[in-house]
Amino acid sequence: MKNRISKLIAIITFVLMVSSGRVSAKSNVFDGYKITPIEKQDIKAGFDNGWVLSYDKGESPIVISLQQTKKSKTYLVRTSHFEVAYVSSDKGFGARPVKMSERTMPDELTNQVINPDELSRQRIISDHNVDEKEALDLIAGYLPDLLNSRFQHLLTD
Repeated sequence: MKNRISKLIAIITFVLMVSSGRVSAKSNVFDGYKITPIEKQDIKAGFDNGWVLSYDKGESPIVISLQQTKKSKTYLVRTSHFEVAYVSSDKGFGARPVKMSERTMPDELTNQVINPDELSRQRIISDHNVDEKEALDLIAGYLPDLLNSRFQHLLTD
């Protein structure tokens, strides 16, 4: 009898942990978002695809540009205040600083806006390669957490 109760408690605990993990990953004030493809002729040279991300709370120009190689897909996320890269490869999907050679923003500005601890936590969001739709949804879901709290308004202004 004690064994059954222990198993039941373990199952309930597991279910609660999994369900709360899913809720916490998606439960922020930025749940409502829209991803709009950029017309092919408007995509900058050197990029394979592009989108504009906007959240329900406002319209801010968040541009996501895709660069593909044989081994990975890099999604460059840029606004007028910061830039960050999300990379999908056989090693998984996660956030990275933009490579020095591809930066368009001053480091000082990006470093003020991006939370380095959260950037480190988001280094591995998924342990497997993700497709384009999943990558865009993950970016939209995790990007707000990447910003320092005093800069959250940048996603909605």
